[in-house]
Amino acid sequence: MRTAGNFYIGPISEDAWWLLKAIWKWGLALQCDLARKHASELALLASQGWCSTVDPDGRTYRNRWRITEAGILMLKNKDMLK
Repeated sequence: MRTAGNFYIGPISEDAWWLLKAIWKWGLALQCDLARKHASELALLASQGWCSTVDPDGRTYRNRWRITEAGILMLKNKDMLK
């Protein structure tokens, strides 16, 4: 069961996992068609801290979604990094 704090967030869809892997491989433009089509999944990923538009320096925002360390760990736990 995946939780956000003490709240159950439900199952993570295969589309969300696919999107997270796509962000890991290529990054994702902030307002691209794919981001618009999967806005709900992207919102879930970002709210969990698995992807972000903040640069690793923590001070700069970009117009691309990038995976975070937490997102990489989730993909590793799901055995999706091959």
